[in-house]
Amino acid sequence: MPSTYHRQHAAAGLLPTRAQTNNRTPSLRSGDICRGCIVWLPPKTSHDDAVLCNRDGCCDRSALQEGGYDHPVVVLKIRQRENSTLYGDILCTVVCVTTFQGTPLPLYLDQRLRRPHYRTSIPILPPDTKSLSIHGPEFEKKLFLEKDELKKQSYVKVGHTYEVPASTLTQYSRGRCRAYKKRLTKASYIFLMEELGLVPEVFEETASLFETAENRLHELATTVRLIPNASQTRSTANHSQQFVIPPVYQHSPIYSSQSAPQNTSYGGTETALFLPLSHQRTLPYSSTSEPGDEESLSFVIKCTLAVVVVVLGTFVWWRYSLQRRRVMLPQY
Repeated sequence: MPSTYHRQHAAAGLLPTRAQTNNRTPSLRSGDICRGCIVWLPPKTSHDDAVLCNRDGCCDRSALQEGGYDHPVVVLKIRQRENSTLYGDILCTVVCVTTFQGTPLPLYLDQRLRRPHYRTSIPILPPDTKSLSIHGPEFEKKLFLEKDELKKQSYVKVGHTYEVPASTLTQYSRGRCRAYKKRLTKASYIFLMEELGLVPEVFEETASLFETAENRLHELATTVRLIPNASQTRSTANHSQQFVIPPVYQHSPIYSSQSAPQNTSYGGTETALFLPLSHQRTLPYSSTSEPGDEESLSFVIKCTLAVVVVVLGTFVWWRYSLQRRRVMLPQY
């Protein structure tokens, strides 16, 4: 289990990260990152790995283009890095945010149906525009912030999602702009996930994120520790279903798909072990009787009867002799 030092400093964002060396905006505290928050993806450097699309059925894991960097992103999912138990060592699934080169909302709405890249985006609006009296098919989809507003009118691009380490992300802006300070509402987060064909994750209350930071990081780090054991269990269970045909002994039964013994795997699940009929071997004996076997059986029965007759005859003769001696004794 990580030390208290690592837990507290990871939650506070004090562990060394690449984002801390970025001079544009301050680095994030891992415990502040939450679903629906809007953070900044810094410019790509020469030693950075490519950020690949992780959306199922979207593309062949295409890389994020240069224009996608140095832009805001919305955090959709959070998970612990594989084989890591360090608090705050998390990966985030994000979706890109753009301004379409400073396109204002009225112009966006006017051209949305005519421009393909507009149609694959959703505008982000401040909370005071919920009563905006704009209707029509071009304004059916919209996202709202919990509070405040973004520096420019922005739009979420719903074509791809990407997974990036939390250590590469920075705050949306300078100053005390914690990750949860710029966040979608819960309803908007769920709507965005549904638009992307993803299952929404737990949306924690923003007011409690500061207090639950350490617990959330602990839960993520603890969950990943169970993954190797679960994988080993699944691997062991899979190996248990790979059959090796045993050598045939005198009384070994023939298994089939209609009758098979049950074997309990290491995972605790009972798995029926079936020996396919095509793998059955011919046993060294036959279930049908042969002529030689019948003769042998007949001989054994005859010998047994003969022994019984001899024993009974001897017993009868002994009893008869005993009674005869008693009769021949002199009477007094």
